[in-house]
Amino acid sequence: MKRLFIVAAVVLGGLFMSASNAQAIDGEVNLTNRTGDNSRCWAATVLMQDQTYKILFSCRDITYPGGNEVFYYVVWANPTNGGAAQRLGSLGLGKVQFSTKTEFSSLFITKEKSPNARTPEGPTVMQGTLRTVPILTESGRSTTLTGNATNAPSQTTEPTVTGEPAPTATPQPRTGIAKFLTSGILAFLALFGIIFVVFVITKR
Repeated sequence: MKRLFIVAAVVLGGLFMSASNAQAIDGEVNLTNRTGDNSRCWAATVLMQDQTYKILFSCRDITYPGGNEVFYYVVWANPTNGGAAQRLGSLGLGKVQFSTKTEFSSLFITKEKSPNARTPEGPTVMQGTLRTVPILTESGRSTTLTGNATNAPSQTTEPTVTGEPAPTATPQPRTGIAKFLTSGILAFLALFGIIFVVFVITKR
């Protein structure tokens, strides 16, 4: 009986984990300049099946001055659940790919004296918040992913782009909550079915 109940608990946990993974989304980050330069970057992140985030960077107008001044652009990620910023690697010439298993809410780039810096000590030159990709979301609208985005040494509000007023979007149903409730009901029914089978077997 104990083994059967353990199996039932494992099945229930697996159903909830599947429902949670189904909510995983891909995103993009627009890293705007914070120092008045023309350099800027765009990053796309995809959660792979092995639960690893692949992050592809593409930058423009990245400059490295000549002479005796030597520095490196280092990319950092702010974890969604808080904590210290995680180093992803050196930006190089602006075309690079990173990997991480840590879920993050924003990215920022600092100017460091060493490409292997363990903590962000130099000035922040670019920064951006992770957003959903509209075409991949159910509502078709881009949303900012909430989380800890305070680890960058300096942050300012991104400039607002003015233009034609956008049409008012029709409120979308809260499909995420509906899916979670549906998965919970199915998991409960599955557990109830297992318990019923166990009861019938033990009754006989």
